[in-house]
Amino acid sequence: LPGQKTASYRFINSEAWIEPTQIIKQFESWKNNHWEKNTSKLRLMITQTAINLDVYLDNFSHKYVGGMGNVEYNINFIAAKELTVQTVKEMDGEQKETLEERPSTSTEAVTVKSGDTLWGIAQQKLGDGSRWQEIYDLNKDKISNPDLIYPGQEFQMPAN
Repeated sequence: LPGQKTASYRFINSEAWIEPTQIIKQFESWKNNHWEKNTSKLRLMITQTAINLDVYLDNFSHKYVGGMGNVEYNINFIAAKELTVQTVKEMDGEQKETLEERPSTSTEAVTVKSGDTLWGIAQQKLGDGSRWQEIYDLNKDKISNPDLIYPGQEFQMPAN
């Protein structure tokens, strides 16, 4: 975050500049409230990627650097997932339907193209980018790091 002394630099939009202490207070508030019901669920969107999901702020730390009031920071997020509580009877009925309707794997495979990500493949093939973990789990023998997949790799796809 640019500090007060660097706010006037040409590459910083001075009209949109916010004092780093205000931003730090906001992040601290989100961090301290993330376990309260839906009070601090955030939307994480990273431009020019397929990343767009609900998250909670797990950790936020900062330090002042450079003598100009600039701030360096580290942020960790936790993916926010809906939790549904059901009775055993409800679960048994739903589980039977699920097992009949949806096999655990499919025979469909996808070949990675340049620029692909697991999130993007899940979004395109499964209709939900947050299902990237299912693709990773089915192909752990081929993927050492889910952030690094390569053109030409072939992955088994989970059932839709």
